[in-house]
Order: sequence, then C-alpha cells, then structure tokens
Amino acid sequence: MKKRVSLLVFLLFLINPGIILADGGTGIGKIITYQAPLNNSVVWKTNTVSLTADNFYILIDGKEYYLGNNTIEIHSDPGNSAYTTLELTWKENSRDMRFYMYFNSDGKKWNVYEARTYNGYVNGDWIFYKENVLNFKGDVGKLLRLASMDIESDSLQEYKPYHSGIIHFENLTLRPFYTVNDKSQIYPLSQKPERRSDILSTIKKFLNVKLP
Repeated sequence: MKKRVSLLVFLLFLINPGIILADGGTGIGKIITYQAPLNNSVVWKTNTVSLTADNFYILIDGKEYYLGNNTIEIHSDPGNSAYTTLELTWKENSRDMRFYMYFNSDGKKWNVYEARTYNGYVNGDWIFYKENVLNFKGDVGKLLRLASMDIESDSLQEYKPYHSGIIHFENLTLRPFYTVNDKSQIYPLSQKPERRSDILSTIKKFLNVKLP
C-alpha cells in the first residue's frame, strides 16, 4: 500500500511540479502545494501577440520583479502586417513597472528589434535591451519555442544613472502577428495537454479507478 501511495504521489508531481514531498513521520510522503518564487508562469495574449512561459522574471540591479498578484494591463499596438508590440503595465512594490517588446515583419519572417523595461525606481525610466533580442525571430504563422532565454540590457543606456537588467524566460512560446481568429492552441511546454493526458492514463491503469 505504501508503495502504491508513493508512486501515486510521484505521478501527481509529474502533472504539477508545484507539488513537493515532505516526510510526515509516517514513512509516507505528505503532499504540500506551494508557489515557488522561481515558478512564475505567464500567459499573455493580445489581438496580435501570444506569449507564454513556465517561468518569467525581470532582474534589475539584483532585484527580482515577478508581476506577483498585481493587476496587469496588457495590450498591443495593432500596427499592421509589418509592425506590432506587446506592452505590459503594472505596479510592483508600489513602483510603476513596464515591459514592452517591439516586432517587425517582412510578411514571411518576424523579429524583435527592441525590448525595454522600467528600472523599478520611484521616478522610473527605461532600460533598453536592443542589442540582445536578435534571437527572438521566426517565421510568420509559426510558434517560436525556446527552452531558456536571458535578455541582458544594453551596455550603453540612454538614461543615467545606469541600471542593469535581465529579462528571464523558461519554456517560452512566442507568436507575434497572431490573430484572434487563429484557432491553434498555444501552451507553455510543460502544460501541453497530451503530456497530462498520458500521465492521467497511467494513473488510471495503476489504481484501476475512474479519474476525470
């Protein structure tokens, strides 16, 4: 029985990595759910851009910004077939924060030509990430997938004093020039529905019970 419970706990962990195991003194692991500070999944969709990630944060001068439970305004400049944006605005630690991405396209290929964030200070100014966004590019109509991505701020900044920034993504999916009429499903890599279905099927066979 203990072996069966332990295996069940392990299978549940595969479905939801936000579950950890702790010894409850009985030899059988207890299930404890938690929200890890580095497990900050995001799903951002506008009329023209779709971005998801299993983990996201901005590191500015050594301080991390996660969006948290704050209200986030998300929109895009609809532009046209050659230009669009993804723009996020929120407050964190009572400071105004921004994260913008700028896209262009020739109709066949797209790329990010600039990203910027606020610096997290009371009188916030921009930090620019123009030099290091060149890996964000792909084919129009296709989803870009990146397992891990760090975008470092430019070595020269327009605003003084200088602030360093890193924009971090894990298991990123990105599709600009996306339209709301497109019916394709977009998931973070670890949330692909076929993976969850396979694991649930294994649990059903193992326990011989009905699960939703």
